[in-house]
Amino acid sequence: RGSEGEALFRQVTSDLSIEERDYFSLCFYDKEEGIRHWLYNDKKILKQLKSYELRGIENVPSEGGALFIYYHGCLPLDVYYLISKLVIHKNRSLHCVGDKFIFKIPGWRPLCKLFSITAGTVEECTQELKEGNLLCIAPGGVREALFSDPNVYDILWGKRLGFAKVVIGSKTPVIPMFTENCRESFRTPEWGRSFFRWIYEKTKIPLCPIYGGFPVKMITHLGKPIYFDFDTVTPEEVRKTVKREIRSMIKEHQRLPGSVWQGIAQRWSSNKKKGDDEPEQAELLQRNGAGTTSPMSDNEDILVLERDRSGTEDTAETEELGGI
Repeated sequence: RGSEGEALFRQVTSDLSIEERDYFSLCFYDKEEGIRHWLYNDKKILKQLKSYELRGIENVPSEGGALFIYYHGCLPLDVYYLISKLVIHKNRSLHCVGDKFIFKIPGWRPLCKLFSITAGTVEECTQELKEGNLLCIAPGGVREALFSDPNVYDILWGKRLGFAKVVIGSKTPVIPMFTENCRESFRTPEWGRSFFRWIYEKTKIPLCPIYGGFPVKMITHLGKPIYFDFDTVTPEEVRKTVKREIRSMIKEHQRLPGSVWQGIAQRWSSNKKKGDDEPEQAELLQRNGAGTTSPMSDNEDILVLERDRSGTEDTAETEELGGI
């Protein structure tokens, strides 16, 4: 299990009596994605086969604009993977909307520009999509990244409507996105969470420690494109529809409460355990608003804030987009 690709490559070439090894390499077939990947000789085999998956890439258009709306994990590792997958398999680049604070970090602004990350306005993002680009936005932004509860994967979008206005203005489809175990690879500590949340709500400064780097299995799911009647739909209706779809993806794909150990074990077995833990999972999903009896109103995020005792909702952020 701990062998690198070089060991397997030497074994195969030896069995086939191949001497000119410089002209050959190994590849493996991914049944989930229906594509082949090169097997790197200098990396462990298990990490290459079991670390990350992307499902639903067929839902990404080969041309034209589309807006990815995703649930924000503690760190946006899934977005980095998605960018590379789209370049390799679709020959398309993905533009991203970043939270405003990252552009204030010395040296990051030119780096963000290099990787097509922008803190764009609604108008700029609308124009990006009209030009036929792919764009991704996390409406929850830093708040969701740092303070969403890994036990329930609650969606913290607040009153943000910016992304919904971008959808209507650009008349492009929305591709919902969720990554399994995105809160298990990196986490924020439970101690002091309310205090750090209070600081963020008052100053918008993300002063919260992060720990992790756990080798959990991450699977990004891309849902089918969502189309709207752009002439009549309202931003509130767009937000509610997209939020409902992402909640459904969490309900379908994420085992709750989140567990680092289970995420690591999933690298070897993707089968979710059925049985005694199902009632607990159903209860947690209802807390997250994904249960059949849970409300779908725009007040859900405010209820989450009250549950966390971390301050009041910022109603001035309606026009904000969020971001990585």
